[in-house]
Amino acid sequence: MTKRITISFGTRACTLLLLAMLFLPLGTMGQGYKYYRGFFDAGLGWAPAQSVYDRPAFCAGTLSSTHGFYVGDRTFVGVGAGLSFDEDLLTLPLFLDVRYNLSFTAELTPTFELRAGPYFDLYEGDRASFYGDVAAGVRWALGGRTALNLMLNLSYYQGFRLWGIYYPFSYSDRVTYTVDLPFTLGVRLGVEW
Repeated sequence: MTKRITISFGTRACTLLLLAMLFLPLGTMGQGYKYYRGFFDAGLGWAPAQSVYDRPAFCAGTLSSTHGFYVGDRTFVGVGAGLSFDEDLLTLPLFLDVRYNLSFTAELTPTFELRAGPYFDLYEGDRASFYGDVAAGVRWALGGRTALNLMLNLSYYQGFRLWGIYYPFSYSDRVTYTVDLPFTLGVRLGVEW
């Protein structure tokens, strides 16, 4: 007997729209569009221990790619996909991304970012829930269309639970626990082209 995964019509429509918007700009990369931009970000996220068994703080790696266009000189709007991973975690967020730079002509300028969309917990049978991320940081223009971004971010994963096994005294004293980890605090380093 196979396990059937049911996803609502709204989630399917939103996911298909996000995927179409993600791959549409990829065909225009070599066309010289003035306002097109792409981002690749790598980072680390931390969550405090929230267990009665004092599980150590949770740390996960993140990778994401975002593609879209600048609307005016300072506001970027695009779509992206990411991957968060750890030994106990594998999630795939799909998101709409809005970035705002205080100045587009300065070499070093503050920047703000907001991401929102569904995420899929790949260890829990592709269960979909809400993903949100708020970030603030610095954009360093390297010349031409290239820039580096260093961001501090707060991510929210609705309903995310981490489970594991804890050995308090010896290998035979095994305790299973579940930890709710909705928020992570992180740092991201990204390249804009």
